[in-house]
Amino acid sequence: MIDDAGLNGFRTMHAAFRTEYGRLAEAFRAPRDEGHRRLLEEHLALTLDILHAHHTHEDEHLWPFLVRVSPASKPELDSLEAEHQELDPLVTASADTSRSTAERADSLQALHAFLNSHIDHEEAVAFPLMRHFLTDQDLDDDRRKAVREIGRRRMPVVVGWIASCLDERLLAASLGEQPRVVRLLFRRFWWPAYERRFTALYGSDARVVAGSLAGAR
Repeated sequence: MIDDAGLNGFRTMHAAFRTEYGRLAEAFRAPRDEGHRRLLEEHLALTLDILHAHHTHEDEHLWPFLVRVSPASKPELDSLEAEHQELDPLVTASADTSRSTAERADSLQALHAFLNSHIDHEEAVAFPLMRHFLTDQDLDDDRRKAVREIGRRRMPVVVGWIASCLDERLLAASLGEQPRVVRLLFRRFWWPAYERRFTALYGSDARVVAGSLAGAR
């Protein structure tokens, strides 16, 4: 059994998924130029790859484990897996470079809406089971797996992306769970670099709470 804070890793990832496809939908409607379009394509591909890894982990590992320890939960967990399959056509349409950016913006907006509904459902169904049946070791194993899948090269961008989607409380909690070296890298290098990327992507400044950054020492 874990306490509620043990789910912060899932909450931070969910916050990133809840936010980014709405941002991308708006940006895809009118790329400024070819360089901006290429950056949007790169960022979309990155976020969709992380989304795919997240859902694959749930379908192949987390849901089967929860079904084993709580067989009565199988219908609801099966419905979550079915929603992943319903997302697939929206992901495919959003990533299809043969379509116009305006058409893909519509697909991204639909993906944004469906994904938010799915995450609401997932947190209502799976979070209580996860709190009851997962252990701290399970969470450590999941974190290590996620770090391996992201890879060192992509880590600064992925961490910056996630941070740009968090409120003050969740950002502070997320940073507080990291080793000191990661907090220092984030404050001095990763976040400033992501601020520049965010401006290039969306034409506005990334918002982050200064107090949370001040604590990332």
